[in-house]
Amino acid sequence: MFRLWLLVAHKSGIRTLNNLGASIAVLSAFHIAADVVTPDINVSAMVTGCPQVGDKNFKQVAEQILYLKVLRVKNDPDIVPFWPSKLLTKLGLIVPSALEVYIDVGVELLIDSRTSPYLKDGTEPNANGPPNYHNSEGSYYHTLCGWNGKNGVGFVNMFSELLKDEYKIPVNWWVEKNKGLVLDDNGDWVLPQIDRADHDLPPVNE
Repeated sequence: MFRLWLLVAHKSGIRTLNNLGASIAVLSAFHIAADVVTPDINVSAMVTGCPQVGDKNFKQVAEQILYLKVLRVKNDPDIVPFWPSKLLTKLGLIVPSALEVYIDVGVELLIDSRTSPYLKDGTEPNANGPPNYHNSEGSYYHTLCGWNGKNGVGFVNMFSELLKDEYKIPVNWWVEKNKGLVLDDNGDWVLPQIDRADHDLPPVNE
């Protein structure tokens, strides 16, 4: 209800996610636009590395909703946005009929992380391949920011080792302090007691 209030109050709603979350964001935006809000409220999905979603009928209905906009950002060497139908075709494989129907929805914004002067050129170990070209921080957000935006280059190595070694940023540096362990009274490293306030809520029928 709070999110619905925000949509009504601000007359707009935006969903932004990557990978599988991007697919869900497109479907979620479609549902909100088609079944929840009125035409005076704009709904947008700005997604990165998004696989194909829906068939031609879904695309047609989505494009008929004038207050629904979908922007798909694709990194040129990233193969995930080709999944499923285009990727299988590119690999020279037979596309099952159940997957042939999938197509792209929305407007595509094509970027290329290989043009960044901060990233390894792809010939170095662990600097190329599908996981890196699909990496949200290391490839997508870094390139979208034009490598001079609010996201400093240190974010590139958050979950990767794509940044050139000369910048001396540790690889895969995003970890919780001490992996969440704490020292107990005996000097042992243990997992801390979980605050009851952090527990899942009990079922409604309890």
